[in-house]
Amino acid sequence: MMMPKKIDLIHNHTRVCGFNCPECCVAAVWATASKLWSPDLRSHQPLATVPGECRYAAAQRQLQATGEELYFSQKLKVIEHLGDFNVRVDVSGGDALIVPDGRALLEAYAEKLGRENVTLTITGMNIPEDLEGVAGCISEFNFTFNAASPDDAEVRSNGYADLNLLLARKIKATGVSVRAEFPLARSAINADHMERLYMRLADEGVDKLLIMRQFPVGRGKLEPEHVPTREEYVFAITKFRELEQSVNGPAVKLQCALRNIEVQEGLAEAPHENPCDLGVESFGLMADGTLLASPWAMNEHGKALNDFWTLGNLAKNTLGDLLSTNKAQSFMKRSNENFGQCKIFAALNSKRNRVEDRPFDISDPLYASHYSASKVAAE
Repeated sequence: MMMPKKIDLIHNHTRVCGFNCPECCVAAVWATASKLWSPDLRSHQPLATVPGECRYAAAQRQLQATGEELYFSQKLKVIEHLGDFNVRVDVSGGDALIVPDGRALLEAYAEKLGRENVTLTITGMNIPEDLEGVAGCISEFNFTFNAASPDDAEVRSNGYADLNLLLARKIKATGVSVRAEFPLARSAINADHMERLYMRLADEGVDKLLIMRQFPVGRGKLEPEHVPTREEYVFAITKFRELEQSVNGPAVKLQCALRNIEVQEGLAEAPHENPCDLGVESFGLMADGTLLASPWAMNEHGKALNDFWTLGNLAKNTLGDLLSTNKAQSFMKRSNENFGQCKIFAALNSKRNRVEDRPFDISDPLYASHYSASKVAAE
């Protein structure tokens, strides 16, 4: 039986968010003053607060009542169920700290795993009052920054990136490392915009910039036209590498689903290990406790893409038990069948009949045509 030597877990512990970004990859639940919107933003239900309760607390309470989010005692059970595995967790959402139990959960993770194994990803919607206390629980702060100015924002709310950067600046001042994350939508890929974005991060002293793929998952599933082509990704990566070399700015990192591009373009050596560690070391945890083989395996309704991606409930079962199942073992054993390709994109584009074969198909559009051309040339 295979077991991971280490685990990277993204825990989207709440679905509640104050933003309504159309490309939200987890289809977070938007809470306004009187409405709780559906994950696809097409309908809503009344949001009823009680005296002394903010809208985010009311939204969390309603979701917990319907079983869509765990109660705090159940979230603590999740932490207990991690057992002795070597886990690094990213506490995220929704917006992880705008709900009442967010801070307490962050502290519980830091106590269990040590702050060196805890990172935090939130928006700048509500800046925590005790930033020093928050910083004492984490080794790194992650924030989305995909627009150099409000006028550049097309797939997120206009003030989203600037608010996030403001929060990053404040957390950076506490001495914690900060990492910007840039999902590359097609509209954002032009040389002028990318240079302005990089320079803003450099001016703020941001430590890292993670270049990410635009995933057609979550609410992004409703607008797949924002996903770039291979040529556009190559152009963007080349531009950011040039900026990294010429400017004293953040170190440029590529998300696992992009790393193989540099290898195929002859710009980097082939890795010894598969850059895609989905279902092997990388997992997602939904607000209701469902463990996913990938944090990206979600649809526009905030549910798993399909049952194949679900490995069980971590609030009810130990991590060891869930990773011992045939489904989890299959992910680990078959991981290298499409070495370097993204299993989410492979599954979404595969024509194989069996759902369980699709993530392992050579069908990631970013690499499939290149693989076919190489195969023909070899023959």
